[in-house]
Amino acid sequence: MNRIIFWIIAGLSAFQCRTAGSAVLVETVHGDVRVRRGLEENWSKARPGMPLEALDTVWSGEASETVLRLEDGTRFTLGGNAILDIGDLRRITEKQMFLFLMSRKVEGLAASDSSRPIRIANVSVVRGARRGDRTDMASEGAAGNAGWVREKNGAQALNNAGLTPNAVIRLCRILERYPGLKDGGEIHWMLGRAFESMNQPGRAMEAYRTALERIDSAPEDRTLNAERRTGIEAALGRLKNFSASSNSE
Repeated sequence: MNRIIFWIIAGLSAFQCRTAGSAVLVETVHGDVRVRRGLEENWSKARPGMPLEALDTVWSGEASETVLRLEDGTRFTLGGNAILDIGDLRRITEKQMFLFLMSRKVEGLAASDSSRPIRIANVSVVRGARRGDRTDMASEGAAGNAGWVREKNGAQALNNAGLTPNAVIRLCRILERYPGLKDGGEIHWMLGRAFESMNQPGRAMEAYRTALERIDSAPEDRTLNAERRTGIEAALGRLKNFSASSNSE
């Protein structure tokens, strides 16, 4: 176990060193878009030409949008009602993403009660909150819900930009930060689609199954729940058929 932890920490440290730096610029701003610098608490209005550092955060209000120019010259669009850390825009590989997931799994194993059986799963490591994380869910209600929705929209923007490994990490962190989240399985639904797009059927199926279990946690939106259930069941059927055909070859 100690050897595994050592190599995970070493890999994550190397990844953090490679992603240090800046060079993200605000290109356009429409509506209410704000920036929070580093660890500051105050927000300032975003303006075209503003440079952003890895520790900065961008927030957009309803019906708002900002386009950021990344280090490699590509453009990233953050739509309305979203929040995103600039550090999340550092392009990472699937290997680095799995290293992150493995680090969370090891943390979960280390923190487990040894008197209880340990269930090792692909995505289960992101179902609880880590000690010390700020959770905004201390007071359940509209404010907390607005927080996770904005973070979810930020993750969706990452996925739309082709930064799928980045989106997976952001979605996992949402689950860590909001352990009591009642989202109708939406986050795990998004994780399932992301894993499926990366040709990871095992992880995708586990995420889809968890999404299916959580659908009834948001009973107030019956139509959306029904649509999501249909989509999840179709995805599970598709992956089961794919697995069966692969095993028969």
